[in-house]
Amino acid sequence: MHEVLETEMGIDISYSSLSRLLRSQHIATSLPKHRRKEHRSRKAMEHFGELVQLDASRFDWFSDGAYSYLHAAIDDATNEVLGLYFTKEESLEAYSELIFQTNQAYGLPLALYTDGRTIFFYDSKTKHKLSLEEQLAGVEENMPQFARACKSTGITLKRAHSAQAKGLVERLWASFQNRLPKDFLRMDIHTMDQANAFFPRFIASWNRKHAHDPANPVLFFAPKWPSNLLELHFATQEKRKLSNGFTFAFQGKKYSIPDPSCPARPGDILTVAFSKSCPVQVIFEGHSYKVVEFIKTSSPAPKMTQSELAKKRSDYGRMGRQASPFRKNLPQPAQSS
Repeated sequence: MHEVLETEMGIDISYSSLSRLLRSQHIATSLPKHRRKEHRSRKAMEHFGELVQLDASRFDWFSDGAYSYLHAAIDDATNEVLGLYFTKEESLEAYSELIFQTNQAYGLPLALYTDGRTIFFYDSKTKHKLSLEEQLAGVEENMPQFARACKSTGITLKRAHSAQAKGLVERLWASFQNRLPKDFLRMDIHTMDQANAFFPRFIASWNRKHAHDPANPVLFFAPKWPSNLLELHFATQEKRKLSNGFTFAFQGKKYSIPDPSCPARPGDILTVAFSKSCPVQVIFEGHSYKVVEFIKTSSPAPKMTQSELAKKRSDYGRMGRQASPFRKNLPQPAQSS
């Protein structure tokens, strides 16, 4: 309420005065007070961009009984919220969108701190571990799409083994679950698309009040990537083999590569990349190529049925025999008297 009065209504009142005013009107805080549990605290990072915490929270954000997931990225050194994004389910698309928002504003972080969900990590107990022979042969380790994208863009993925380890983003959910539903009611926001469009303004306002300077002013963000190249890395990637007809099958369709400079030949393994923001493309030998859907041309439909065609051929045959020069009428022999 203090922030809304100050930023949206221009009312300058101290936090303590507002608190006393509310208590005098018997208006209690909606946040219950809990005794904090003692646990070992992890020291925050010193550099902006050194470690970014990622997480998602399922909650009735729009107060309509329809639960959805809010995904968030927050910097460990500054408490600055770097990205927010709504989807119906926790998804690769949403976490990739957080990376896109962070890259657009600052660049790519040095490391990400996440829980052990399969979007980020496969269970080490069931995952196939590469033997020495497989490693020497160049066999790549099987990993989730998000982990593969982080590795290819130079982002280190770190696993938090408890909720307390990433307490910064966990405390953020307590604040957002109390704050955002009220903001959505005030702003007449009722859909995820409306909320996603509102977030840039909300993040700027939130960070002005809650973010702080890092202990060390040196930035650890990598230079910004071109958006189309970053989207290609974070797209879902699958392997396909090029057929003898220079086509490949993907999601029930056939595609071909119209670019003649592509060196791929029948039998070569292609990497097919696709996502909501990235159309179907092919990656081969470190280069990406556009593809087109291959549509087989069908023979023209016959203009007449088989019985009609057979009758017409028969008629033409009889006409041909009658018109043959070898069937001229020979002179009749003279009859004797």
